[in-house]
This record gives sequence, structure tokens and C-alpha cells, in this order.
Amino acid sequence: NVGPIGLDSFGRRDSSGDLMNSFSLGAKITAKLKVGALRTDGFHDIEARVVFANAPAEAVTVTQSDPGTGISLELAGITDGVPNDDGNLAWRAVALFAKELGMPTDFAVRINKQIPPGAGLGGGSIDAALTLRSLAALQAKEWSQIANIAARVAADIGSDVPVCLHGGSADVSGRGEKIEPILLPSPVPILLVIPRFGVSTPAVYQCFDEMGMPRGDSIYGGPLGELRNDLALAAFSVEPELAQIASAV
Repeated sequence: NVGPIGLDSFGRRDSSGDLMNSFSLGAKITAKLKVGALRTDGFHDIEARVVFANAPAEAVTVTQSDPGTGISLELAGITDGVPNDDGNLAWRAVALFAKELGMPTDFAVRINKQIPPGAGLGGGSIDAALTLRSLAALQAKEWSQIANIAARVAADIGSDVPVCLHGGSADVSGRGEKIEPILLPSPVPILLVIPRFGVSTPAVYQCFDEMGMPRGDSIYGGPLGELRNDLALAAFSVEPELAQIASAV
């Protein structure tokens, strides 16, 4: 189901008494994606409608570490091909957030990954967003006091991270940093088909540009509104088996 859901969170202390905070969020579903022309900064403007599923979901726990230990990252679940160093967006979230606040990077991050990487469901972006949420909660400040800093860091990390930081159904525009919350009337059942392979988002966008930016088909999706994906043909070109799966479904 997708619908009026959002972030789940809880705070506690571990066995040693260190303060820790956890957040979870389901897979990002892009019900509508309109892609504009290539901008001078190398990105595309988009118009998208994003909702979040109940499952599969990511869960991130951040714990304050001993002084001088720096960032550590532990992965569990579906981890094939997922880096556990500074190539991980969650790691980058810690580094940038700490820099913004002028504080040490002494945090341990544990990610329980249930969203397959490369599936187009925002797993890496969700991990970064949940890390930011957890870091903010550990500062013992109201979210309103630190939201602007987290949002700025989220936009620096990646185009999908801001809406994942928001953590609820929204219309998204700009490069992904402009968020307009929406309210779906009720949960919407969906069929989520996850191929056994991943597809590179940069490769799809490059193919999209080379194909002359083709437009996707538009259909009415009931409570979700217009269903459309301008990147569909490019994705099918990068990975032809996707087209076979879409046709079979």
C-alpha cells in the first residue's frame, strides 16, 4: 500500500548507555515523472508525484560514538554492491551535516537495507535522509530548529534526498528540492515488481538526452492522479529486459 504514511521513529539508549535514534521509511514510488530540458548545471528540472510504500522499507539507526572515532557504517539486509565507506550516501550525510553544524563526525550508522539497490525505489536516498533525521534528533533540538540545515544538506547529497527527508506524499519540482506535501484520501494498493537486476540512473538520463527527451505515455491512476514516466523509454533502451517485464505485467 501507498498512502497517508510517513516516517517512523524511536529513540533509546543502547546497552552501554549511549544515546541512539532510529528512523524507518518505505520505498519511494514515483507515480508521475515529467522531465524537462537539460539545465546549465547538468541536471534536469522535473515535475513528479512521489508516494512511499509500506514495504519494502529501510531502517537507519545512528549512535553517538566516542570522541575521535569518526564515522562508522554497518550494513545489514540486501547489501550486495552497497559501499560501506564514503561512497555511501548515508556516510556523506554524516560528513556534511557535521560540517554544517561545526561538530565532530563521531557517529555510528547502522542500516537495515530491504530495498534492493538500483531498483529505482530510492534506497540510497532514503538511507541518507533517515541518517539526517537521526542526526537531527540526537541534537536534542526541535525539528523546526534544524530542518533548514537538514534540507540544505539533503539537496547537496542528491536530487531524491529532499523528498525522502520530507518522508510523505508530495509533488516535487525543480531539481527535486521543491516539495509540496499532498494528502492521499486513503491507502492505495499497488503491485511492486522488482527485477533481479539494477539500472543506473545516470545511464538512463544520458540515454534520455541522446534519444531527444521522449515523453512518456500518460494514464489516469485514480487517487494517484496522472501516471507517467518520461524516462521509461530510455530505461528500456539501457536495459531491454525491463520492457519485457513491463509488457508482461
